[in-house]
Amino acid sequence: MLSQYIIDKTIGKGSYGHVYKVYKKDTNREYAMKKINITTMSHYEKQNIINELRILSTHKCPFIVRFKTAFVQNKDMYIITEYACKGDLSQLIKKNKTSKTLFPESQIWTYFLQICVALLYLHDLKVIHRDLKPANIFIDENYNVKLGDFGVVKIMKSFMMYGQTQIGTPLYMCPEIYKCERYDTKVDIWSLGCVLYEMITYKTAFNAVNIAQLRKNIFEGRIENITSKVYSQDLSEFVMAAGVKLLEEFNPDIMYLSTTDFIQHKYAPGDKEANDFYQMFDKYVSKICSNGNSVVITADHGMKSKANINGEPNAIFLQDYLDDQMGKDEAKVILPITDPYVVHHGSLGSFATIYVKDKSKIDETISKISSIKEIEVVVKQDEACREYRLPSDRIGDIVCMSSEDMTIGTSKANHDLSKLQEPLRSHGGHHEREVPFISNKKLNIAKDQSLNNYDAFFYAINGA
Repeated sequence: MLSQYIIDKTIGKGSYGHVYKVYKKDTNREYAMKKINITTMSHYEKQNIINELRILSTHKCPFIVRFKTAFVQNKDMYIITEYACKGDLSQLIKKNKTSKTLFPESQIWTYFLQICVALLYLHDLKVIHRDLKPANIFIDENYNVKLGDFGVVKIMKSFMMYGQTQIGTPLYMCPEIYKCERYDTKVDIWSLGCVLYEMITYKTAFNAVNIAQLRKNIFEGRIENITSKVYSQDLSEFVMAAGVKLLEEFNPDIMYLSTTDFIQHKYAPGDKEANDFYQMFDKYVSKICSNGNSVVITADHGMKSKANINGEPNAIFLQDYLDDQMGKDEAKVILPITDPYVVHHGSLGSFATIYVKDKSKIDETISKISSIKEIEVVVKQDEACREYRLPSDRIGDIVCMSSEDMTIGTSKANHDLSKLQEPLRSHGGHHEREVPFISNKKLNIAKDQSLNNYDAFFYAINGA
């Protein structure tokens, strides 16, 4: 059988063997060939090979590598499968990283959903892949995913069974496997999240100098924030569509859907883009309501225009001001919206908290900040906690908020406003304490009772 193939080159190393690109002599068609030395294999390893062959030879999923044939010759086993000419996802990530080219969002979602389809197919068969990673995700000539390398799969007899073997690739392994705890198909979902993170950032989700530190980072969820561009409106529609599908298929007792605030930051109410977004949102909410569900809708904050008549951002750089007035490093200004995700408003908002180095200068610092006419609120920590229900361990000695059309920054050098493509819109401080709170059922609320957006969960469950 081996004589029917011409070995072209080595293309990788899979579970228990090397993988080659080969040509079949009579057809000149390309294939991938895994060569496995079975003489030195344990019974457990041989069982894994049998599992791999069983899956490859019987599956009907378009996003799993197609099986051609398998044979034993000269004490070696050979498995012939389709050849993915675009290589694997790890190679594609490395190539794009070198050329500084990001995957388009549409491509990320295509790969992600195709992997999801492949995993769903496997999980329905009670199969856990256990080694999902970019190197085991192959790309064909049409840039479709082909999930491969099933050498360490776990085949369960029922959905009540669990695995307990510590197996897989460390960077993509979930805490349960590291701890040698019982696990099920969810371990593949953890790995899928790691793969998605890597497609977006070109970095592994968890990094460390040694395995002990890696375990610690995974157990504690230490992961670097994604600094790519903000996500599109399409992501919000995907979330809503997925929510409707989940309701139809599984009928959960409670479901929380969170959409990106990209549109609200980027477009003012009444703009075509904003209206299109709300129309889309209303369509899915209507579907959810039509199924007889209790629905509560709220926002985490409001949005205000923060630009002058020329479209330029209105901003006070408070750290620069205090350094000038009080001396460098005498006060530290912290903004709650310094996450790289908010590049669309330059990490500028209307709320800041200040830590004062010399506590005897708190009153003096308050006086200095109060002299800025665009700062409307300046209070000490205890008053801020009482008035705005803030946790004392999360804020500094002073809290301040700007006027309705003004934002606060730290130092001018810390805010890249070059990424702003439209007039600045951002959070409005105490001017936006009231946000929409909408229910599709009549709520039992006293006339003098105040509502907060976080009450949405209570009323969604108990309010009707």
